[in-house]
Amino acid sequence: MITLEEAKDHLRVEGDFEDALILSLIQAAYKHAENKTRRTLIDREETLILDRLPDRGTGVELPFNPVQEVLAFDYIDPDGNPESIDLLTLRLDKRTLYPMLMPQFGTEWPQVIGEPESITIRLRIGYEETPADIRQALLLLISHFYEHREAVVAGVSVTTLPMGVDMLLGHYQIQRVA
Repeated sequence: MITLEEAKDHLRVEGDFEDALILSLIQAAYKHAENKTRRTLIDREETLILDRLPDRGTGVELPFNPVQEVLAFDYIDPDGNPESIDLLTLRLDKRTLYPMLMPQFGTEWPQVIGEPESITIRLRIGYEETPADIRQALLLLISHFYEHREAVVAGVSVTTLPMGVDMLLGHYQIQRVA
């Protein structure tokens, strides 16, 4: 994650009178980049709630990329009892754009009650360290947001950098086919 000090160095800002603003610009830049790329850039925990498990032999497509690890897998069994899956009995296939969580070879998903919100999967997602080109794109965005604090800039010729944000984030962007 880009730190306040790193952003201030990039912006050539001294003192702490605009720290709150710069912190909000860092958050806005990350949010924009995550929306643009459809990837999770900030290292964090997320919880996925499911109503049922997939059919035998198939996995759960996780709606995050990248997924670092599965932290917990809890479910309600057919008798209504809360249960947890031993994480060693699961495998995480990270080769696809959206990682797949599956039982280990030779095992199957447990029996789960047929009720909404009966499965809870806790995950660690995002990049442990932001890749260099994404960091550069984020710094460009932070700088742009800092310099242009209004929605409309009048009387200024506007151009985009040929190797700007879109180019730096482009190869991280996950394309969705409708």
